[in-house]
Amino acid sequence: MKFSQVAVFATIVTTTVGFDPSSITRRQPSMALGTFDLKRRQKFNKILKEVRVNPTKEVVEKTLLNDDTSDLIKKCNWKLRKAMIRKVNKMAREFGGEVEDGFGIPLTQEDWEAKKRQEKVSYLAVKKAKLEATAEAEKQRKEKKSAKKAKKAANMASIEGKIKKSKLKEESTETATKPVVIESTNNDVEEVSKSVEAREVT
Repeated sequence: MKFSQVAVFATIVTTTVGFDPSSITRRQPSMALGTFDLKRRQKFNKILKEVRVNPTKEVVEKTLLNDDTSDLIKKCNWKLRKAMIRKVNKMAREFGGEVEDGFGIPLTQEDWEAKKRQEKVSYLAVKKAKLEATAEAEKQRKEKKSAKKAKKAANMASIEGKIKKSKLKEESTETATKPVVIESTNNDVEEVSKSVEAREVT
């Protein structure tokens, strides 16, 4: 089957006209935020609304210039963080609030490492103090236990001493009340008989 030149030319023209490079939808760069940054921005906007309801210096310092807001801004990406800090500075200047240095700015790598080292030192110091306190408590417990044991032994010794004294006292009492048997010898009997006879003669 042969195609005529006119039909082929018409097909090429139709295909060329149908393809329009401008019709391709290219993804334009946008300022779309992630899910977490979007939630943080909504929370920040809610804080701004609360401040605008009662725009005083005390409310600005208490609601906007606190540590929670600073931590919220630190967690955002750099573009959103920059916009938030600009709004905070503008509102603080408007109502006389003072923004601390480094408000909403996250720590650098060096500052973060220094903070972690300091936290580690503090943790080790707390752990050491806790171990020392535990050892001291164990020492006191052992001392109390040994003192209690010594007191118990002393009480037992005292009781045993009292029992021995009572036994000795009972033995001495029995000895005193027992009748004494005197054994006489033959000589004694003779002497007694002689003395009786002499008395009869007289």
